[in-house]
Amino acid sequence: MAEQSTPCINCGNAVTDQFCSRCGEKVFSEHDKSVGHFLHEAFHFLTHLDGKFLTSLKAVFFKPGQLSLEYCQGIRKKYFKPVSLFLVGVIIYLFFPLLQGLNMSHAENLNTFGQLRYGVVREYAIRKAHEENITLEKLGEKYDAKSPKVSKIMLLLLLPLTAAVLWLLFFRKTKYLFDHLILGTEVSVVFLYLMFLIIPLLLNLAVMLWHVITGRDFGYDDSLLFPLQVVLLSGYWSVAFHRFYKTGWFEAIWKTVAFFVLHGLLVYIFYRLLLFFVVMMLI
Repeated sequence: MAEQSTPCINCGNAVTDQFCSRCGEKVFSEHDKSVGHFLHEAFHFLTHLDGKFLTSLKAVFFKPGQLSLEYCQGIRKKYFKPVSLFLVGVIIYLFFPLLQGLNMSHAENLNTFGQLRYGVVREYAIRKAHEENITLEKLGEKYDAKSPKVSKIMLLLLLPLTAAVLWLLFFRKTKYLFDHLILGTEVSVVFLYLMFLIIPLLLNLAVMLWHVITGRDFGYDDSLLFPLQVVLLSGYWSVAFHRFYKTGWFEAIWKTVAFFVLHGLLVYIFYRLLLFFVVMMLI
């Protein structure tokens, strides 16, 4: 007796099982609308997320480059998708901003990074304020209200920008652009989680503990954060490049230095300059 088939509601393909063999759509049933099914799906998602998410984070932070290497080799089932790791970090950062991150206030944009950028940015801001018929100070208030959320969404630009730098440094390696993009995503995951979530959280806890113990406050700024960034990220990148690209340690180290400079230019200059003009166009 032939199995009875039903047309897939998504693509119209004849379906004889629970899922469409062409597009993967699940055959709908009234049970799918029950509260019990909803709770089951939510529980499955949370436990699935927890297992893969933690396994992936462990690999990323304790075996630099390993997740990217295996992912590019086709070993993907046990890992959370690298871009999903990054997006989860962006979401956490969006709701729990511990640092200003790569975003700068309107006033900082007008007074930072030297005369060349200062002139371009200030002239644009003055022209924008004139077009809107408002003062420069009022324009700054509108900018500062809009830029935090826009800056976090634009963090996605770090992925292709980082991949481009890796391709430039390791173009002699027999790698697809996809491979550079995956490692670039892992590198960006570490940069995001470490510099904008983990280190700020630990420092804020240290400040609170110090206040409880001594009754006094102390602050921290870039004079503390920058050396931490140099040490932690440089060490991570060296190991990741050595493992992923199969390079010698000397090559991994000098290319880490080059990557640090190029990545810094892209992140702290190009990204911030682009962010400034995008926010200005949105207000």
